[in-house]
Amino acid sequence: MKPEHSPLYDLTGLKNQTGTDDDFLHQMIILFIQQMGENLEKINHAIQQKDWAEIRFTAHKMKSAINLFGIKSLQENIVETEELAVLKMDEKKIQENLKLIEMVLKQCVAQLKIEFNVE
Repeated sequence: MKPEHSPLYDLTGLKNQTGTDDDFLHQMIILFIQQMGENLEKINHAIQQKDWAEIRFTAHKMKSAINLFGIKSLQENIVETEELAVLKMDEKKIQENLKLIEMVLKQCVAQLKIEFNVE
């Protein structure tokens, strides 16, 4: 038997927005899972291309979702990534942040898939 791990996310804010509409909550979770995968691909590609505008734009989109899903462990990293992209500096720090962001988001997605029975 595997030990239970506490979720890396807090859906309180999302549940406040969706109310008692469990179908809508489920759809938001599916959308989050899809978009995080797409956004991680976009931002990694943008880093390779040194496309600062795309890094900033994608980090900004991810920041909203990270906040909505209460992923507190990533909130500072995603804000810092966005700010560094605006300043067009410290590509190494951006890459370090993204490694952590990607690792935590993959764990969150796995937890959400289990909790909400999403394929």
